[in-house]
Amino acid sequence: MTLPDWRRRPGTATGAMVLGVLSAVSLGPLGALLGFASQGFDQPAGAVGGYLAALAAVVVLVGVGLLRGARAWWPLVAGCTVLVAVVAAWVVHNLSEGDGGELLALFAVSPLGAAALGATPEVRVWVGQTRAAGPG
Repeated sequence: MTLPDWRRRPGTATGAMVLGVLSAVSLGPLGALLGFASQGFDQPAGAVGGYLAALAAVVVLVGVGLLRGARAWWPLVAGCTVLVAVVAAWVVHNLSEGDGGELLALFAVSPLGAAALGATPEVRVWVGQTRAAGPG
């Protein structure tokens, strides 16, 4: 593997940031809405899942900012992993009740792609080289 030029952002990092923003913008408000609705219907498990998705969306946005500045790659990956887990729990819950969860599963594609691209060795090496080079 050749080391990437630390002065240029790799395409995988840009793809991870774009998919991360798409994930946060789509699942953050949806999670907050589901959290409020579940809380109103006295379903604490749904409220926790919704609020967890909204919180993870904020972590993803912070991770996008840190990756854009080449400061850290792991917050984006961690937040997207939590979003994938929450969507998987929603799908399992819908399938167990007999509702279709196939359309809901599509919401997991964007955070899964962002986590996969953000955790590539190319992105990790680029962040490490940029941090080692110092400010400027």
